[in-house]
Amino acid sequence: MSLGLKSSKLLCDRWFYYVLKIFGITYQKTFLQKAGFVTCTRNFFSIPAVLLYLSFAYSASCFGVRFKALLSEHFVNYLISLFFPIILWHQFQANRPKFLNFMMHLEYAVCNFKSCSYEKDYLFDTIMFGTVIYPVLFPIAFLFVSIHEGSHEDIVFWLLGCPLDNCPILRILLMFLGVSVYFSLKFLMLTFLSILYIGFSKKLSNAIQKQTEILEIDFFSPSFYCHVKTYHLIVKSCLLFNDAIKLSVFLMFCLFFAVTYSSLGLVLGLTKFTLTHEVECTLILIYSVILMTCLISSLSAVPDAMSRASLIFQNIYNKEIIRDEFLELEPPGFQRLMTIKALSKLKPVYITAWDIMKVDRSLLLSTFGCILTFGILIIQLQTQLRNEIETGISCTVEPR
Repeated sequence: MSLGLKSSKLLCDRWFYYVLKIFGITYQKTFLQKAGFVTCTRNFFSIPAVLLYLSFAYSASCFGVRFKALLSEHFVNYLISLFFPIILWHQFQANRPKFLNFMMHLEYAVCNFKSCSYEKDYLFDTIMFGTVIYPVLFPIAFLFVSIHEGSHEDIVFWLLGCPLDNCPILRILLMFLGVSVYFSLKFLMLTFLSILYIGFSKKLSNAIQKQTEILEIDFFSPSFYCHVKTYHLIVKSCLLFNDAIKLSVFLMFCLFFAVTYSSLGLVLGLTKFTLTHEVECTLILIYSVILMTCLISSLSAVPDAMSRASLIFQNIYNKEIIRDEFLELEPPGFQRLMTIKALSKLKPVYITAWDIMKVDRSLLLSTFGCILTFGILIIQLQTQLRNEIETGISCTVEPR
């Protein structure tokens, strides 16, 4: 392996482990234990949690200053941006023992667990790049639009009722910081959880693929049953992974769909709003679609890898059963053949959204179909409403 490839793998893993540390998870064996009261309390009041609470306090203060914003068409977006990151954080911390249990089983199942990663993964790099860029992209866009429009309401909103007309430079700086805090609260928690789940999905799917290749190569070796045991441990890790994240996946999908549909309705002109809100909804819509696509594609990699493994095991069984020496097999060889047949019958483990729906690639197609149908419906309703208004105006005009 070249030095460049090795360093790129280390870079990807380093980013991944930084996200784990944000949630208070480490790979040291002394910490891979069920979290007690002290550990949970420490994570609830850790530095990331305190920053999250401060961001929540600032966002709530902005809405308190301009209470009419809560009664507008953007009520859903405002509500989601306030409460969903806090809910996701506390839900993950409350479910942390299950996640640590999953990590313990995966570490036990896979030799050199830290290296059971992916090589150069451009999807992971894209997610990490978006994590850094998006909280910065929103303030820049908002500042540009606010300066271009000169919207006094937006300035008052982000500066907590203090327009600072006499200090334009300080006003721009404080607006930049305020918008950065607001959208960091709205996006970073969701993005970090997506990175965490995408990373472990890649590790599990790669572990299944590598173990399947080992079983195919070592089918006649004495260590075959040890490899079978490792494969079963990996499958059990997939089950524990689903049990640990299924509720947060459900909450993330609720967040995705609520934000996507509300933003799409505003972008397509269902209601009248300013240019700043148009920029906000457009960027949110792009972010939601991209991150949802990456998350669903990565989570569906686990059942896809198990399906491919079952097909390989079935091919091994079929190839061995048509051999001329099949009838002359001794009991150990026959038992080995029955073992590979049993492995081929294992059902794929799907990551679920709170056991309500399975996450696979068909879900991605269904989601885009629903978004497209929703967009077409809004356009048709808007066209019909415009025609009715024009018809009503023409009827009220009397000829002289």
